[in-house]
Amino acid sequence: MPQTFHLNKGFNIPLVGRALLEEHKISQPDSFAVKPSDFKGLVQPKLLVSVGENVKAGDPLFFDKGSEEVLFVAPVSGEISEIIRGERRKIIEIRILADKKIEYKAFKKHTKTDINNLTRAEAIAALTAGGIWPSLFNDPLEYWPIHRMNLLLFTFRHLIQILVLQIWLIYCAGKKGYFSRESLF
Repeated sequence: MPQTFHLNKGFNIPLVGRALLEEHKISQPDSFAVKPSDFKGLVQPKLLVSVGENVKAGDPLFFDKGSEEVLFVAPVSGEISEIIRGERRKIIEIRILADKKIEYKAFKKHTKTDINNLTRAEAIAALTAGGIWPSLFNDPLEYWPIHRMNLLLFTFRHLIQILVLQIWLIYCAGKKGYFSRESLF
């Protein structure tokens, strides 16, 4: 029968003994898989690679149909061994047969002064080209940010708030017959 621990006010599990202070080397796996289903908020992935192509770490594998500039990149270098599709040709996973020595795609290197002088558009372009953008999350829903939609969502949310405020003011004005300090608070 398994032993059950009830944790109150913290996460200290009452285990006997200590962990071994040993390091183990783990060999690199022969193949890697990138699954579009692992990325929340991905509308529909569109492939940029085909079976048999060689890719470097950082080369784009696919992009999202809803936001074409957001690229999803290869984690390792190697050959695309297979692309597994599901129903209606939905991409389930992209398998990469890894090289023994990983080669990386070259990106522009930025100095501290370059980073301080970047505009918002340049920073987003660098993050999307490097495949880092999908790793960022918007709170509270934890979806990756769709920068093209942010302005629209921001505007829509404020439009709703303004409409609610106007309805409330009309209600208060009808109740008192006019706008006054008392009707607003």
